[in-house]
Amino acid sequence: MPTPKPPAASLGWQHTSLSDLVYRRLRDQILWGVISPGSVLSVRTLPEQPSVSPMPVREALLRLSVDELVEVAPRSPTRVTSISLERVREICEMRNHLEPLAARLAVANLGPADVEHLRRCLKKMDLDASANRPQEWHRWNRSVLRLTAHPLTDGGLAGFMADWRKVPKAA
Repeated sequence: MPTPKPPAASLGWQHTSLSDLVYRRLRDQILWGVISPGSVLSVRTLPEQPSVSPMPVREALLRLSVDELVEVAPRSPTRVTSISLERVREICEMRNHLEPLAARLAVANLGPADVEHLRRCLKKMDLDASANRPQEWHRWNRSVLRLTAHPLTDGGLAGFMADWRKVPKAA
């Protein structure tokens, strides 16, 4: 099976800074397996373009460490972390409970155009799943999640869902 390519950087996200662009590109490459677990990431060798200085790369690596996608340690190389099968199961379990709840809470605030957009996204997700196109499916899934979380931006469930991964792990 060929290595999947990360989704394009322009999936509806607004990049507010060069650091944000570098962060999203690296995050996508890690999550899609383009950059393998255990790989060393260097501030000096990562910039893909000569116009990218080390500072945005350093900031992106620190954000990735908060997301637990890389391990940053003093006087040690920054490495892509491995994710355990148990962690994947934990994340799936949380998403299985939180996403339907978010959708139920959001539906009262969706207008007819939102509902039609949601229907189109779900149809496209079904087609992409049937055709084994995971990147395209992921793109539409992001759109659905943004649509259902948007009405919840008062800091309630949407805020919790955005911040749940920052809760320290139990020892």
